Amino acid sequence: MELVWILVVIVGLVALIRKLTLNARKIPQATARWNEPTGSLQSSLDQGSSELRALVTSLTSLIPLTSPSLERIKHVGRLLEAAYPQAITTLQQKQIDSILPKALEGKRASWELQVRDVSESPSVFFFDHRRLGGYWVEHRGHSPSVRIACQTFNAGVNGLKPEQSFTASGRIAKVGIQWPSLFMMIPDAVVSFARNDVTRPDALARTEPEEPGAPSGRRIPEVPAIEFSTRATDGPSYQTAPLSDYSRALYNRALEVFRLAREQGGRRGKQYKGSFTISVRSCNETAAKIVIYERGLGRENGYWPDLQDGIYVLVRSNGNAGHAIWNAELLASSPYSGRLDPRRTLGIAPKHSERFAYFRLEPEDDPRSVAELLAICGTA
Repeated sequence: MELVWILVVIVGLVALIRKLTLNARKIPQATARWNEPTGSLQSSLDQGSSELRALVTSLTSLIPLTSPSLERIKHVGRLLEAAYPQAITTLQQKQIDSILPKALEGKRASWELQVRDVSESPSVFFFDHRRLGGYWVEHRGHSPSVRIACQTFNAGVNGLKPEQSFTASGRIAKVGIQWPSLFMMIPDAVVSFARNDVTRPDALARTEPEEPGAPSGRRIPEVPAIEFSTRATDGPSYQTAPLSDYSRALYNRALEVFRLAREQGGRRGKQYKGSFTISVRSCNETAAKIVIYERGLGRENGYWPDLQDGIYVLVRSNGNAGHAIWNAELLASSPYSGRLDPRRTLGIAPKHSERFAYFRLEPEDDPRSVAELLAICGTA
């Protein structure tokens, strides 16, 4: 008799567990799921307010873009303000918080912004990244509220004035929301400002009353010649590993660019154990290099920037070669000139004092046009 009661109890427990499991499956899940193959959002967000659905649609449209425009970013900011706080729940806010980085982080940006502030440390939102060093130029837009912190090693930004226009190029590394404000960070950015910007610091302008047809005392922008230093302590340096240690795909692409550069530059190049080098025709100094960087390979020296794995094109920024390349504006016609900053440099062992401006070779970059840039450097 006791055995019968035990069996009855077990059967009852099994039935209860089965019922609870079935009911749990019927409860709608209020979490956002990212459909990786299609780049779409599947969640209760689709049943939200019209403002929320418009925000989701805008975020989805950013997925295939490799370089979203600033206007697209501002549009997202406007939709955040439209949805908050009446048209979005706290749970839906958390879902958007998790979706936004997937839509924007890692994307290339090249935007014309306005200076709000320049300092040696980031604002509170990105304060954890103060270890990156350098200088921080902050853009702060209103209606929509979009804040962009650009970290750079270009000391010239200290002369920028509030509301002055500047261009920041780099990759979006961090995105976040303090509802409804949108925050973005671009580390190791190339920051430049227009030559004809009459709001530039006084040190970069001169009075030229004698110019024909110009009113007396008109301010005419003047860009001073770039000054270089040859001290080994000017920045980080890298001791490459043997080329054979790096990814075969990266090595093959770097070799392709190097061969094209030799063809275009009269075969003035040499493959070394850890890099490819183009020399200057006039003085036989190193003019440019191609190096491969992968974390865990080679040796990093000094305060190392946050570089992604890949192929890097290096253009000499000091010495006779650097003066010839930059002060003669040999790179002005290159589509890659905007990605090179002679004040943001790397050294390559064993000659750490030879400094190079650099940029990462992206998958969409044309090998022939990059090779043309290297060949031009060799003509200095």
